[in-house]
Amino acid sequence: MCPDSAPATRYRARGQSINKALVSAWHKRLGDYTKVVTLLLIMGNGFWDYRRKELFEREQARECARELASCLVHEAFKKIETTERGAQSRNVFLAFAYLGRAKTILRDRFEEVRRKLYEKAKERLLAPDFSEEELKRVVEEGLSRGLNIQLPIEMGNHAFHYGFVAEMFSLETYDHHIGYSKEYGWADILGHVYEQERGLKDYIYILMREKINTWREWLPEIGSSVRGVGGWLEKLEKNINDPDWLSKVEDLLLRVAYFGVEIDSDDA
Repeated sequence: MCPDSAPATRYRARGQSINKALVSAWHKRLGDYTKVVTLLLIMGNGFWDYRRKELFEREQARECARELASCLVHEAFKKIETTERGAQSRNVFLAFAYLGRAKTILRDRFEEVRRKLYEKAKERLLAPDFSEEELKRVVEEGLSRGLNIQLPIEMGNHAFHYGFVAEMFSLETYDHHIGYSKEYGWADILGHVYEQERGLKDYIYILMREKINTWREWLPEIGSSVRGVGGWLEKLEKNINDPDWLSKVEDLLLRVAYFGVEIDSDDA
């Protein structure tokens, strides 16, 4: 063996050992990078799954609002078409209030629908006791009320809560001047005194049941399910069938001044 061969062998072995250590360290680091990249990919997939779900829910909420707006417009025309003499003023007010609520959704179509509804009212309802001047006045009052409570652009199932029904009830009974006193309970200007135990629950139920039936009849006409997109109408129907849920609507009407219930001053 050459005298210098032993050191050379040692240097080669040391170099190989260093190379193995470097390769091992590199593999370890590469493995760490791979884990990070994999984690980021998983997180990315989770993010896009979340975004897809969010976009789907928002589009469904928009479609829900469009369905409700269409139901309100249908109800407005039906209100005009079925009005009998003596009820012109009240029903015109409500019909145009419904239309005003739908303005946000109708957007560019609003003026066209407004004109058609006005012409329908003019054609059917003008009479010696209901002049066109009176018609125009009531139309503007109804529109003004509806525009103050316009539907939002998006309405998920969560939007059909106690406040939604309380607002509908308040609109429908705008001329009844409903009041409350601890001694007598609920009453209105028409002379109705509501049974204390049941309060307004029967009245709220009947009013919303009629609306739900009207909306359910209309939804298939616009290519929608009778449940409403996402089942909003079905959920609303389930809610009004629950007396405890109706009690919360009644409580909201009583406690929030926005809804216009008149409280007896002696109870204040």
